[in-house]
Amino acid sequence: MCIVTEELKNLVWKKASIDKDYNSDCIRKDACGAWILYDRYGDRKSIFGWEIDHIFPKSELREKNVLENEIDNIANLRPLNWLNNESKGTDYPVYHAKVIAKNN
Repeated sequence: MCIVTEELKNLVWKKASIDKDYNSDCIRKDACGAWILYDRYGDRKSIFGWEIDHIFPKSELREKNVLENEIDNIANLRPLNWLNNESKGTDYPVYHAKVIAKNN
């Protein structure tokens, strides 16, 4: 299991897309284009909540005997709005976003 430290959270946050109209320390977009707020990490009650997603699903990598530290490597992690992370599940490489931003 990936242990989430503040350092890891910050590294993953920096992988989110920046919108020049907003303070990138506070608000960004995930890979699906959904807004996420830094201070809403792990908040599943907020539409702006986000989680750390494994791009290549852990279950598939474990089946291929990939080492745990490689599964949790920063290259395999990204920030994802919790609704998108939940809808993605273990689907890869094709999945459908549950939320995306429309305008600002």
